[in-house]
Amino acid sequence: MSRATTESLRLANTNLRAGLARLQPELYRAAVTPRDIADLRAALSCAADLSRTIALESFPDPELKKVASEYRSTVEQLARILPLVYGRLMMEKARLQIAQAHVTATAAWAQASHNTV
Repeated sequence: MSRATTESLRLANTNLRAGLARLQPELYRAAVTPRDIADLRAALSCAADLSRTIALESFPDPELKKVASEYRSTVEQLARILPLVYGRLMMEKARLQIAQAHVTATAAWAQASHNTV
């Protein structure tokens, strides 16, 4: 079980690092997509299930300890960057709300102009 757990945790950690890289502001210029967040959540969920399995193992092997340490480090990095991602998402939401209000006002003005002509 330990070898399969190690490989599964290694794969989950690879997926987490890929998701983390997509969220880096200097590396990822495009907007964060719902798919990015869903993929990251799935990787975290998978890794959380695996970490519960690791906790149940009495004597994990050295390779498993190494992979678990890498996983822990990746999750810590993720914890540091998520507030920044949240801030970027809130700024994008505000920008979209302003744009929507502008479109609504422009449509109302166009309708009023059309009615007066």
